[in-house]
Amino acid sequence: MKHFFSFLTAVLLSCTAWTVSARTTAMPFLRIDRNPATAGMAGAGIASPYAPAFAVFRNPAVLPFASKSDVAVSWQNWEPRGIRSSHFTLAGGFKMSDIVGITLGASYQDHGTMDLINSDGMPAGTFRPSDLLFGAGFGINLSDNLSAGINARYIQQRSDAESSLSAFSADAFLLYRYEGLTATAGLSSLGPNVKSEGTAYNLPASATAGAAYRLDKGIHALLFAADVDYFFTGGLSGAVGVEYAYDSLVFVRAGLHPATEKAPLPTYAALGLGLQYAGFHIDLSLLTANSVLGNTFSVGLGYCF
Repeated sequence: MKHFFSFLTAVLLSCTAWTVSARTTAMPFLRIDRNPATAGMAGAGIASPYAPAFAVFRNPAVLPFASKSDVAVSWQNWEPRGIRSSHFTLAGGFKMSDIVGITLGASYQDHGTMDLINSDGMPAGTFRPSDLLFGAGFGINLSDNLSAGINARYIQQRSDAESSLSAFSADAFLLYRYEGLTATAGLSSLGPNVKSEGTAYNLPASATAGAAYRLDKGIHALLFAADVDYFFTGGLSGAVGVEYAYDSLVFVRAGLHPATEKAPLPTYAALGLGLQYAGFHIDLSLLTANSVLGNTFSVGLGYCF
């Protein structure tokens, strides 16, 4: 256990040193919530261990406390009033034992086809800008109430036909659970500088904290969640959400994501709906109350086992 804490400390210190030395922010798509369930609560729920499939993109410390393994695929129509990109994500969180869990996932973001023009102003074919990220992580129980987790991801962004940007990022979290309450704190999206044409950019890294509380009353259940991110570039964002569950069958969700100007994602609200039966679950979310993100829609299908 001592060696684990030493390793965790080294990761946090080195990643923080890499990140704060950059001057501007790159690859903000790292902070998009690719889980339709938590997206329906405006991204709130980083402390919740009830949906581990997408932990590779958020908080791997939830894995040891998850009740089951979970695999899922999702599609997201991002910014239909703006860049109009599509996200395709495949992810899973697996309980290897009561002590250890692992998570794997990949996501591809397609921005559609753009026409290329040569130096003479003539058509020169087409190009599809895209973003790609994939990674793995693990979580481990440190005690009956405390867990820790680390993610590592590779990220690539192709914005034109002649060049691309790539980087590695990491998350590191601690999570505490007591009955229906969970609380977490850690560092998100840490990584080395990204350089393009002599300019250094940093990833949208942040110090992250969150809490969630689940209240069960017979066949009815309520989940309350709140998160906050302080970005090392000076931005601040939060998320508050609620989920009502009827007989672990129907789920209704809502949330609000307030943010300052320097945060990677703007202020928006969200609505969500979920259905679960015989281990299968389908989740829908809709982002609203924002002129750019409005009508962003996500759908996911998963299986718990």
